[in-house]
Amino acid sequence: MANNICFYEIPGDDPERLQEFYGKIFDWQFDTKMSGYLHVTTDDGLTGGLPKKSTLTPPLGALGRINYITVDDVDKHCRIIADAGGKVVLSKRAVEGHGWYAVALDPEGNPFGIWKKDQDATNKV
Repeated sequence: MANNICFYEIPGDDPERLQEFYGKIFDWQFDTKMSGYLHVTTDDGLTGGLPKKSTLTPPLGALGRINYITVDDVDKHCRIIADAGGKVVLSKRAVEGHGWYAVALDPEGNPFGIWKKDQDATNKV
């Protein structure tokens, strides 16, 4: 289903500290399938991550928390965002074998991401 929040990221300088904090207050579960990235799963199935700021592609580390919203076409929605007065700050990228994403700012400067699941996604040309 498109247009729903499907993922979130809460970057920090010390993801393990964030893991301890969010684990205590929300009882979130964590795994480290990706090196240096703490993947979060909540009881209702919403997933997210606690990445280290310094490992993120600029400008993501400086933006803070980002909610990702599912879309049917990342390229199309990047155009819609720009036409509506937003700004795409990280153009379409692949998460190899998982999907495509881009990150934008709304007209007030709030960051958000868009996501399209696609197991064939690749950055290889």
